[in-house]
Amino acid sequence: MHLNAEDLKRVRFASGPAPILETAMILLELRRRPRPLGRGLRDWRPRARSALASGGRPLVQLVPAQHHALYLDVLTTDAEQAFQLVRDTATSVHGENLTRIAQLGVIDIPTWLRRYADGDGGVLDALDDALRAFHATCLAPLWPTVTGRFHDDITHRVNIVGTHGLAAMVDTLSPDLRMTGSTLIARYPWDRDVHLHGHGLILMPSVFWTGHPRITWDPQDPSQHVLIYPARINDRDAGSVPGRGDALAGLIGATRAAVLRALAQPATTSGLAGHVGISVSSASEHTTALRNAGLVTSHRLGQAVHHHLTRLGFSVLMQQ
Repeated sequence: MHLNAEDLKRVRFASGPAPILETAMILLELRRRPRPLGRGLRDWRPRARSALASGGRPLVQLVPAQHHALYLDVLTTDAEQAFQLVRDTATSVHGENLTRIAQLGVIDIPTWLRRYADGDGGVLDALDDALRAFHATCLAPLWPTVTGRFHDDITHRVNIVGTHGLAAMVDTLSPDLRMTGSTLIARYPWDRDVHLHGHGLILMPSVFWTGHPRITWDPQDPSQHVLIYPARINDRDAGSVPGRGDALAGLIGATRAAVLRALAQPATTSGLAGHVGISVSSASEHTTALRNAGLVTSHRLGQAVHHHLTRLGFSVLMQQ
């Protein structure tokens, strides 16, 4: 994905989680090997399967291939508005998007989607009923957790931009994504080469998707591309998920691993000591070791020493 100077100025985060997008991500994630999503979302798969079993058949057709989903809406945050938008979008908009999907050459356009794009009343009714039922059964009960995880992720990424810059932040979005100069390169199921032409890029964390970054466009504005990436699971959400963090603690020790994780938010030595529950001298010892390993950088400001993760430090945490 190629970004010019105007694109770089217009990289921004979505304003909130989108119900229709997360529905598509759930459908894709159900085809993958289960991965833990942390506290508050551990029972989402039974909820989703139950919702699909009771009238959710039209939604399955949103994912016509293992690696490809059809995005009817990616940015609308209010569920009722999203349902109405899916139903009322002009056929000309859908026609343009079907053309773009066909040009990718990845899937055959399903017959039901062509009927939907043509405004077939029966298809519209069935899809609307399925979206609403799925949302009520699966998404609505989890939405407070989804919203909290979404905004927690963005807060974390914005802090990285402020401390290390845009390129360093992009490198933390996924192990399958990196920024080289002004070009984003990602592992993807098929070859794609995308030019944004000065329209910028919207970054959208998905709470349910755990795979490679995905690129799509806003159906209401096909010139606006959206990069979907897995929202992070922080230590609070991870809770007691088996095995989480054990490898890092085994490598560098439990206390040093806790110090490294705490520095996901920049901190002074004393602030770090209070957060982790160790002495100031111990915090200083651990940050020195992490700095010598290239994982942390430190600088003095007045009487306090401030510590930040380096790009390598963030990369290590992203693997956990």
